[in-house]
Amino acid sequence: MLEPAYYHQEQLHKQCQKFLRPKYKYLNVSSFFNFKLEIKEESWNKEQWVSTNDKNEIVGYFCATLDRDTRNVSSLFIANFTDNSKTFGVDLWRFIKTLKRYRMIYWQVTIGNPIEKSYDKICKRLGGKIVGISKNNVRALDGKLYDVKSYEVENKEYSKNYEGC
Repeated sequence: MLEPAYYHQEQLHKQCQKFLRPKYKYLNVSSFFNFKLEIKEESWNKEQWVSTNDKNEIVGYFCATLDRDTRNVSSLFIANFTDNSKTFGVDLWRFIKTLKRYRMIYWQVTIGNPIEKSYDKICKRLGGKIVGISKNNVRALDGKLYDVKSYEVENKEYSKNYEGC
């Protein structure tokens, strides 16, 4: 179930400690790490949601950075904490639906991240496009530099294509 992250702060902070594990090296692309996500009480600059299972345990986290002036989503942060891909997948599409009111959605993925192929499919399914690759743009926890792929989806394409998702 998709729920506001604000109501699950303690459990979410515990889940975020997993980000230092090698499995998440592509997610935390910085040499700096804050063990506590800043969870906003409002959604003016960020949409923050969690995906929970039937036991009310967090299986994923979704965040979108918002620009109200341009009506753009400037970045997405998506983390799956378990192998429960069905619940997470359903909630991912629910999260994407919450962004329908914005003009454009931009996001990136570190090339080599296992989720990259899924992002390519999501982008295609929503009528978006890959807009570029930045070489050696981020340093992952393993200390290596990685390329970053950038995506964008316009609202008119998104609105037209979302209904089939």
